[in-house]
Amino acid sequence: MQKAIKKVTPNLNTTELAIGGKCGGQFSNVWLDMVLIFDSTTAVGRDGFSRIKAQMSGYVRQLSISTGSGRHTRLGLVNLGSVAQVVASLDHFHSTNDATTALDGMSYLGDTTINHEEGLLKARDLFETAQKRDNVKKLVVLLTAHQVDCPEIITEGAESACRAAASLKDIATLLTVSLGNHDTPTPPLYSLATPCFAATNRDLNFEDLLLSVNCFCEGQRWLQFQDGCVRHNDCVYLHESTTDFESAQHHCSLQHRRLAYIGDAQKNSFVNDIASRYNVQSFWIALEITTSYWGRWDQAGFVNIASRYNVESFWIGLEMTTPYWRRWDQTGFFYYNSLYNYNNFHVISE
Repeated sequence: MQKAIKKVTPNLNTTELAIGGKCGGQFSNVWLDMVLIFDSTTAVGRDGFSRIKAQMSGYVRQLSISTGSGRHTRLGLVNLGSVAQVVASLDHFHSTNDATTALDGMSYLGDTTINHEEGLLKARDLFETAQKRDNVKKLVVLLTAHQVDCPEIITEGAESACRAAASLKDIATLLTVSLGNHDTPTPPLYSLATPCFAATNRDLNFEDLLLSVNCFCEGQRWLQFQDGCVRHNDCVYLHESTTDFESAQHHCSLQHRRLAYIGDAQKNSFVNDIASRYNVQSFWIALEITTSYWGRWDQAGFVNIASRYNVESFWIGLEMTTPYWRRWDQTGFFYYNSLYNYNNFHVISE
C-alpha cells in the first residue's frame, strides 16, 4: 500500500524521504460497486439532464464495466423524480458499451418533485440484492438540483432523506453532486453526503473522488492514514505481541510488510492515537540509532536527527533527549534503540 522507497547516503543535506503519499493511480483501474442516481425533475430541466448524462457517460467510458467477481466496476442506474425508477441493477451490464448505451438512453421524467428518500433506499436495495464481492467498496453518486438539510444527529424526526442517507452510509460512501448553473449555483450537500464527498457540478473532481473511495485497507485491524480529506496509501497495524527491534523487523519482513514510518506531525499523531486506543505505552517504528547523531529508517535511507544542528533535513517533531531516547514534539516518548534487546515493546507495521 506504499510507494517504493529510494535509498540515499547520509550527509548533512539529506532531504526528507518519499514515504507514503496521497491515494492515486489510474482512473481506468478503479473497481467499485457504483450506483448513479440522476435527478430527472424540472429543477434540472431537459437540457441539464442531457448534460449531466453526457458528463457521467464520459467517466463511465473510461472504466471497465462488467459483472461477477474481478477487478472491474459494476454499475447500477436510478432515474429519480417523484418516484425512483431502477434502470439497471449491479448485475445487469456485461460491458462498458452496454452501460454507456443504457445511460445515454435514459429518459427525462420532467417531474416537479423529487423523492430523495426513495432513490437512496433503491440504491441500498441494489447493493443488498447484488451478487456479493469481497474487498470491493460501494459508492452511491446522487446528482441533484434540490437541497436537503440534515441535522448533525439523525433522529426519527429528521427528514426522511436524511434517515435514508444515514442508513446508506453504514454500508457505502455517498457522493453528492449539487447541480446548478452560473445564474443559480447550488451549494454542496455537506450534511447529506459522506464527509469530504460533497461536490457541485462546477467543481467536480470525479476521478480523484473515485480513486479515493477505491483506496482502502483490507482487514478490520488495518487503519488508514488520512490527513483531513486526503487519504494516504498508508495502512497501519498494531501487533498484539511484544518483541525486540530486530525481531520486529524480521516479523514484518516475513509478512512482506515493514515497521511504520513517520514522515510528518500528522502521521506521528495518527500512530500515537492507535497506540492510545489499545492502551500501548511503547512501540517500535522503523527508526533506529546508528550513531550519536544519526537515525536510519529501516532499509530506506538516513536522516539527520541531531537537534544541535540547524539543518534542513531535521525530521519534523523529533528531538534528542538522551543517547537512547527520542521524543516526538509534545506527544510523548518512545524507545527505539536497537542496540538494546528489550523485549517489552509492541510492533507497529504497515
